[in-house]
Amino acid sequence: MDNIHRWYEGYQDVEGICRVVTLDEIRENDFNLNIPRYVEPVIEEESMTIDQAIANLKESLQAAYAAEDRLKALLEKEGLMA
Repeated sequence: MDNIHRWYEGYQDVEGICRVVTLDEIRENDFNLNIPRYVEPVIEEESMTIDQAIANLKESLQAAYAAEDRLKALLEKEGLMA
């Protein structure tokens, strides 16, 4: 709370948290005061390569297929699936 007050009093921009905007900019945005319109959150997650994304997808697909096979076996065992 002290930080917010200090940023306000200091008329400060803080990346990912707050930004000072003019009334003209607010007017240009049809007086829309939604925070994401003016402040972009800082994204600190690591990006992955396409090869990593494909490997993750393949791993997830294998896990999904294995789960589906287990479900089918359980349903067959209980006589709920022929």
